[in-house]
Amino acid sequence: MAAAFGGWSGLEGSSDWEKVPATIPVMIFALVNHDPAPVLCAYLGGDLKRLRASVLLGSIVPLLALLVWGAIALGLSDQAGHVIDPV
Repeated sequence: MAAAFGGWSGLEGSSDWEKVPATIPVMIFALVNHDPAPVLCAYLGGDLKRLRASVLLGSIVPLLALLVWGAIALGLSDQAGHVIDPV
């Protein structure tokens, strides 16, 4: 739709099509990230309170994993000058 209504006028001189393959993982992540919403709505019958609770509770585990990973990475980077292998 953007090409049909907006045209291709901005793509002639400033585009670098060699950078397109690097964007494919981002596009796939965006598609996968939006998949659970309709599934959860159908599974929970559109109950907004249960949907909010499931998304919140389902996000806690990845958040905790990310925080622990960040703490480990920061702890290891503090010891980067030492000869001892921290792992």
